[in-house]
Amino acid sequence: MRLRGRVVQWTDRGFGFARIEDGGADAFIHMTALPAQGEPPAIGQSIECDVVETTRGRRAEHVAYVEECEA
Repeated sequence: MRLRGRVVQWTDRGFGFARIEDGGADAFIHMTALPAQGEPPAIGQSIECDVVETTRGRRAEHVAYVEECEA
Protein backbone atom coordinates (compact mmCIF):
# COMPACT_ATOMS: atom_id res chain seq x y z
CA MET A 1 0.00 0.00 0.00
CA ARG A 2 1.31 3.46 -0.91
CA LEU A 3 1.62 5.85 2.01
CA ARG A 4 2.51 9.52 2.27
CA GLY A 5 4.98 11.15 4.59
CA ARG A 6 7.67 13.82 4.97
CA VAL A 7 11.44 13.56 5.11
CA VAL A 8 12.57 14.46 8.64
CA GLN A 9 16.29 13.66 8.33
CA TRP A 10 18.81 13.17 5.50
CA THR A 11 22.56 12.59 5.74
CA ASP A 12 25.45 13.13 3.33
CA ARG A 13 26.00 9.38 3.53
CA GLY A 14 22.89 8.66 1.44
CA PHE A 15 20.21 7.74 3.92
CA GLY A 16 17.63 9.33 6.18
CA PHE A 17 14.20 8.95 7.74
CA ALA A 18 10.62 9.89 6.88
CA ARG A 19 7.67 10.44 9.18
CA ILE A 20 4.83 8.45 7.61
CA GLU A 21 1.25 9.74 7.93
CA ASP A 22 -0.06 6.44 9.33
CA GLY A 23 1.31 7.41 12.74
CA GLY A 24 3.76 4.52 13.06
CA ALA A 25 7.49 4.74 13.65
CA ASP A 26 9.63 6.75 11.22
CA ALA A 27 10.76 4.80 8.15
CA PHE A 28 14.38 4.42 7.03
CA ILE A 29 15.10 5.65 3.48
CA HIS A 30 18.17 4.55 1.52
CA MET A 31 19.30 6.47 -1.57
CA THR A 32 18.60 3.41 -3.74
CA ALA A 33 14.87 3.83 -2.96
CA LEU A 34 14.82 7.37 -4.42
CA PRO A 35 13.71 8.37 -7.92
CA ALA A 36 16.24 7.79 -10.73
CA GLN A 37 17.03 11.52 -11.02
CA GLY A 38 19.32 11.04 -8.04
CA GLU A 39 18.45 14.30 -6.28
CA PRO A 40 18.53 13.88 -2.50
CA PRO A 41 15.36 14.94 -0.71
CA ALA A 42 15.14 18.16 1.26
CA ILE A 43 14.04 18.12 4.89
CA GLY A 44 10.26 18.52 4.82
CA GLN A 45 9.94 17.08 1.29
CA SER A 46 6.61 15.29 0.83
CA ILE A 47 6.95 11.73 -0.40
CA GLU A 48 4.85 8.74 -1.32
CA CYS A 49 6.30 5.27 -0.75
CA ASP A 50 5.75 1.64 0.08
CA VAL A 51 6.56 0.89 3.73
CA VAL A 52 8.04 -2.51 4.55
CA GLU A 53 8.33 -3.90 8.09
CA THR A 54 11.76 -5.45 8.66
CA THR A 55 13.52 -6.94 11.67
CA ARG A 56 15.39 -3.61 11.98
CA GLY A 57 12.28 -1.42 11.74
CA ARG A 58 10.31 0.22 8.96
CA ARG A 59 11.86 0.88 5.53
CA ALA A 60 10.56 3.11 2.74
CA GLU A 61 10.78 1.64 -0.78
CA HIS A 62 9.87 2.96 -4.23
CA VAL A 63 9.94 6.57 -3.01
CA ALA A 64 8.34 9.25 -5.19
CA TYR A 65 8.49 12.98 -4.49
CA VAL A 66 5.08 14.63 -4.18
CA GLU A 67 4.51 18.16 -5.46
CA GLU A 68 2.35 20.16 -3.10
CA CYS A 69 -0.35 22.44 -4.49
CA GLU A 70 -1.02 25.79 -2.91
CA ALA A 71 -4.70 26.47 -2.42
